[in-house]
Amino acid sequence: MNTSAAASARRTNQAKQKISVKFHHGLGDCAYFAHLIPLYTRRGYEIEVECPPDKALLFRAAGAGVIEHAESEHAWGYPPGDTHVGQGKFWQGSKIGHNISERPLPNIGDEAELWQELRDTRIDIQSHLTPQAIETARSYLAPLRPPIVLLHTKGNTAQQRKSLPDAIALNFYKSLIDRFDGTLVLLDWDNRVPRLASYRVRHLDDLGRCPLDVLLALMTRADLMIGVDSGPLHAARFTNTPTVGLWMPGHYPTTYSLPRNEQLNVVLAEPTRQWNRYKRIPWNLYEHPGDIYNAEILAEICEKMLAAPRYLPAERIGADVQLQQFVLQYCRGERGNSLSSYSDRHRSFDVLLKETSRRFTAPTIVETGTIRAEEDWGGAGFFTYLAGAFLTPQGGRLHTVDINPESCRFARQWTQVFGETVQVHQEDSVSFLQNFPDPIDVLFLDSLDTTEPAHAEHGLREVQAGLSKLHEKSLIVLDDTPWNAGAFVGKGALAVPWLLERGWKIGYAGYQVVLWKK
Repeated sequence: MNTSAAASARRTNQAKQKISVKFHHGLGDCAYFAHLIPLYTRRGYEIEVECPPDKALLFRAAGAGVIEHAESEHAWGYPPGDTHVGQGKFWQGSKIGHNISERPLPNIGDEAELWQELRDTRIDIQSHLTPQAIETARSYLAPLRPPIVLLHTKGNTAQQRKSLPDAIALNFYKSLIDRFDGTLVLLDWDNRVPRLASYRVRHLDDLGRCPLDVLLALMTRADLMIGVDSGPLHAARFTNTPTVGLWMPGHYPTTYSLPRNEQLNVVLAEPTRQWNRYKRIPWNLYEHPGDIYNAEILAEICEKMLAAPRYLPAERIGADVQLQQFVLQYCRGERGNSLSSYSDRHRSFDVLLKETSRRFTAPTIVETGTIRAEEDWGGAGFFTYLAGAFLTPQGGRLHTVDINPESCRFARQWTQVFGETVQVHQEDSVSFLQNFPDPIDVLFLDSLDTTEPAHAEHGLREVQAGLSKLHEKSLIVLDDTPWNAGAFVGKGALAVPWLLERGWKIGYAGYQVVLWKK
């Protein structure tokens, strides 16, 4: 039998194969097991699930049949070892990824091969909700002032570890409704959460019965869902509703959830820092300082999730709020240098990313001088990584060039999470710019340290080499170029005046200078 015929035979056999699985777990586990099912149905398998009756909706939406009795139970076990430390390999440490091909499900490949397909799997619940559930949710929310925020702070299993402490939760209610004019709905089925006497804080008791179909219908109509590591947070993956996950120590999002564009995952920095730098991009991790949640900080984060995105498309709100933390917090200069005692890259990067988003849909960015030190946000700006995080959710390409092979090796290691979006080139920057084949939308100049002789001359040569690749809407950024005693100093000391003489205008000037023509 030839290869093509063998493949066809396998597909025919698979199409006839019915897999029956017993799965009696909570809402969160059922939500993620349901997301495994499309991987099998795409390969011709027919999946039947025995499950708690109230979870049947999830499995039917995923393409499975629901039966009363199945012989084999899925163990839904944990992966061996701890969360993987290092760039890449995001399936390692994932409970959901680990359960691909685990019996009684047939082996369709290992988690490394199927991870991207799994994380991209989305199940639209809207078409599976009954008109009655949709109308019930509408009637519950119609009298309430929008925006509507759903809040779930008390887990069911491992309640003491997962839940937001009551004192913090109560202060969180107050801080949150102080920041927006809408209504907070407390998702609490067992009268376990603290209450607040306010017309804008409603409990489920105020609304009515809320089985799973009504809960999902509420989520589809809400403006924001906030939840701890428990069923409602994970069920939100069946919707497109912006979501904030609040993760207590011992419950880490990369183990217990799948990445989702609309979801921001807030973690406490102290107990998680060893993993966050490696895992943060796919899961949109947002570091809350310290080891105890602060209600005001949480409310500020959620306020950002309710607002319009600052840099990215609306459907990428989770990545956008994470990017805001990179720019507005991480890039604040904590120390000066010989050029200036004040570094405000957080402001110039904010201008740059907003202006780039306004001008271009999939920009080409060229950077001279790549990143070379881990997490060097406040010191050098960490722009290669920042640009990768900015471009990956929306499209575009970063070309970063450096003559130092060790810097290039480091940059490739730290940007592999962005895939083909970031291209690292080892070459002299001037010759690279002279030979660059495409139009450049953003030219970011940051090579040759200001401690090196002729750094200003080198900056001018880079501008001159790249000028023919720029166009009327292009942006130029020169790092390490503050104003001092009536003149620009540093890397752009010669380049900035040269550009101004040729019709370029200063869009922002601080520690960096951002220029454009119009």
